[in-house]
Amino acid sequence: MKIRCSACDQLHDLSEIQIGYDRPDPWYAVHPAEREERWQMDMDLAILDGERFFIRGLVFIPVQGEEHPHAWGVWAAVDEADFRLYDALYEDPERHREPPFAGRIANQIAGYPQTLGLPVTIRLGSGNDRPSFVVEDAAHPLAAEQRGGVYVERVLEMVSPLLHRDRAEPAIQPRFATLEEDRWRVLDVAESWRSRKGPIWFPDEEIRSSVQPGGVAKLLWEIVASDAAGQAATHVERMWAHVDHREEKNGEILYSGTLANDPHNPGLTRFGIRVWFTPHHVADVRAGNDEPPASANAQVRCAGHGASFPAYVCGHLLDGEDQGFHAAEDPGNPRPDAWCDRCEAVRLREGGWSDTAEEFAGIALACGTCYDIIEANNRRE
Repeated sequence: MKIRCSACDQLHDLSEIQIGYDRPDPWYAVHPAEREERWQMDMDLAILDGERFFIRGLVFIPVQGEEHPHAWGVWAAVDEADFRLYDALYEDPERHREPPFAGRIANQIAGYPQTLGLPVTIRLGSGNDRPSFVVEDAAHPLAAEQRGGVYVERVLEMVSPLLHRDRAEPAIQPRFATLEEDRWRVLDVAESWRSRKGPIWFPDEEIRSSVQPGGVAKLLWEIVASDAAGQAATHVERMWAHVDHREEKNGEILYSGTLANDPHNPGLTRFGIRVWFTPHHVADVRAGNDEPPASANAQVRCAGHGASFPAYVCGHLLDGEDQGFHAAEDPGNPRPDAWCDRCEAVRLREGGWSDTAEEFAGIALACGTCYDIIEANNRRE
């Protein structure tokens, strides 16, 4: 059946659409610089650190009035014995005769409450068919739809955001995202600063209140996503949003925009997702994509040492001592960018500061005094 999509106004043949997740969500929780070493993966099997095992399968959802069900292609964490059995029988046409075994979904499926860790019963398929996953928790909406089926409109509602990942969401009704409903939110930067031990910079109120459509605002995105163990956990990523809407009501400023990049560990966030925020959420500002940020040449405030011009170090140097200390060649700068031995190994392997190396470093702000203390505690003569 073909149905018209409200997002693109095109007809979609839903019988030809099957949405699949290429990787288990814990894959994103491992830093890109470490994935090649820690993961073994093909299209249907994956192993993390030699001790966590995943297989790829299908969650079938009957569609009322349609011959073929909708299917979510997802991964499940399984015991090593079941993984080894499936691997051994991978090309055996009789593998479907094996008894079912247990697993837990290893992806957060869009459009549902938490599916990470959701128990499933796994039955191996025959021929070229992937295993099928049956949700065990009868109270979960995914299990209810697997039992009772859905209308085609529900299928389109579920898959439309994934079909149009490159399309920015339109600004419709103002709404602040919450961890409970959306599994992400943006943080108040002042509250975030007060909760940190180290220094942080954010614009003064005048700058944060002056963002116009066409500008870019950096926000602190708190995201619920899988950790490397496959458990739901929150983490914070600093990311830019293209601002396309501004309004003032009762003396309050409200902005809206869309996420300008894909997160490192996305959960249910994605490029183009709509975000509503206020000046309290703005961590940095650009007048446009090609303009310097307001943080350039600004001073940072450190709770322990007061104000100073910022220095930059890898995030690892903030967390301990005796990690090695490498500094950029920057004549005239008394506190050049610095990083630890681990970052140096990644930089050399990448042939320079590639995107992967920079992501691994997790560049962090330090005040001048903090920088000097970090250098003293980590430099090896």
